[in-house]
Amino acid sequence: MKTSERQTVRRLVPCPPYDVEACESWLGDMAEQGLMLERWGGFEARFRREMPRPVRYRLTAARLKGNVLFIPPGRPDAGEEALYEEAGWHFVCRQDEFYIYACDDPAAPELHTDPAVQALSLKMACRSAVFSFVGWAIVIALRSSELFSGDGFLNLVEYPLTALVFAFCYLSLMLTSLQNLYCIFSLRRKLKRGLPPDHHKNWRWSAPLHRCANGLWRLALPFLIVLLFCVIFHPDRSAYLRNTEEEKAAMPFATMEDLAEGTFVPDEERYQYSELRRSLLAPTIWEYSESGQIVQGGRAVLDTYMTVTYYDTLLPLLARLLAPALHGQEELLADVPLTAPELPGMDAVYFYGSESGAFWQLILVQDDRVMSVLMTAMHGEKTFSELIPRIAAGFDQS
Repeated sequence: MKTSERQTVRRLVPCPPYDVEACESWLGDMAEQGLMLERWGGFEARFRREMPRPVRYRLTAARLKGNVLFIPPGRPDAGEEALYEEAGWHFVCRQDEFYIYACDDPAAPELHTDPAVQALSLKMACRSAVFSFVGWAIVIALRSSELFSGDGFLNLVEYPLTALVFAFCYLSLMLTSLQNLYCIFSLRRKLKRGLPPDHHKNWRWSAPLHRCANGLWRLALPFLIVLLFCVIFHPDRSAYLRNTEEEKAAMPFATMEDLAEGTFVPDEERYQYSELRRSLLAPTIWEYSESGQIVQGGRAVLDTYMTVTYYDTLLPLLARLLAPALHGQEELLADVPLTAPELPGMDAVYFYGSESGAFWQLILVQDDRVMSVLMTAMHGEKTFSELIPRIAAGFDQS
């Protein structure tokens, strides 16, 4: 059993897939160690063990025309394969934009004898490399622009590890495509000058870096799956439908009971919710909502629905950047800037309302903390402007 397991081995690819000369040289060196290529994957190649012997490997263009949006066929057409077989070369597998052929007959002629013709055959490979690089550059530009949008920056603060892994994946893919672009254009330029390719190119000098990147990729993918699971199911969140009086007193913001004197009567038909969570950039993230009345002497002095979103971040800069992001979440409800009263101790105050007066939003920033309070139209005696000083007092920690 152990013998059969050792017949197939895998090795991390030490060179970019579009570095034709380095790939051919590496595969030849593997053959001299008794490892014959069976399959070329994205990050690793699979070999079978045989007697060590010199074997020449050559990469040929998988297509001379076509659409770069589609991948090349898995193997060459029967006519091409039969023609190369007669010349002593047998097809092994496809590697990206190339077919890999092998030959262990030293007397067999080379697949390409005219550098200029070989340069022409690489036209589609060059187009594919350009398309890949431009595509990943656009993706990175779009993802970067999202950081300056409301949801994008909120996601960065709440899920920094996930954002970091995605950034690593995007950057490594763009850098790999840039490296492929450089390799294939360098080879084509060399061939156009009439110089033959170097089939024994030194691939070892860049192998450690390339293998390290491929190894990180293999680790990043399962790690990303775990992070996405955490983002979807939130195993670290604590959610409550009701809070005790002690829990309410410990909240770093004002609740409805703090906004007016009287007895709080919750609205049993509305959803009461409190959720506490954390992230690496914000040790405390609190979402809280409640609906009800403050009753005083048999009359409702405050009747509204209130939603609070609170962030205690690592840096004051994060708190300031979160303020417009929090407004972006509620911009459809309260989009009209209003003038807020002077609130001593606050670093920044943002006040918004709706044209109909149905919603108000207050955003407060103090040091490394930021809070958004959204309320519906009041049906009691209190107005939202009267509540602002009390909301600020519940948030103030100066």
